[in-house]
Amino acid sequence: MIIKSISVKSNSGTKQLLQYLFKKEEKLVPDNKQKLLVIRKNIRTRSIEKWVKEFKQNEALRTHKRIDSVKAYHTILSFSNKDKEHITEKTLRSVAKEYMKFHGNNNLYIGTAHFDKDHIHLHLVSGGTKYLTGEANRLSRSQFHELKISIDGYLQKRHPELVNSLATRHGRSKATKEPVIDRRNGRTTQKESLQKSLILAFSKSRS
Repeated sequence: MIIKSISVKSNSGTKQLLQYLFKKEEKLVPDNKQKLLVIRKNIRTRSIEKWVKEFKQNEALRTHKRIDSVKAYHTILSFSNKDKEHITEKTLRSVAKEYMKFHGNNNLYIGTAHFDKDHIHLHLVSGGTKYLTGEANRLSRSQFHELKISIDGYLQKRHPELVNSLATRHGRSKATKEPVIDRRNGRTTQKESLQKSLILAFSKSRS
């Protein structure tokens, strides 16, 4: 599974993100064409405007305030299009629950899934601070890497039918057999893998 995290540094940005995520067009769950998937944790209300207010109120409790502090994190979990027929609402809620468990249950979470492209994407928005504590809600690169490994292991154990969504299957370069990942998330890109291979080849060359 490919997992990416994007920082949102304004309350207006959080609102725009939620408005985009919860547009109903082509984002309904595959096994219920009339239902929009909504995943909530520590969120009491049921509208975008009120969700934004809850995020803002929780952010106001931040212990160490900065102008450029992160107001929310947008995490995208992408499944392989080859597993599309095996993914149900139950599957998505299961994966989301495991993600929230590892990331920390003492956070604000609101999420949904998009089915408007070949790949199914699970979107989760979490607060910039932990729920009611004011403590920054940030994972280090090593912690984020551990989270990815944990989710991959969870898929192997609980959802073996999603074999194509495992990071070891659809996140590798055919040329290098190393992960093709985004540097922003602390993972090696295809270009960097190629550079390492070339440097190693040059170091062993005699001509």
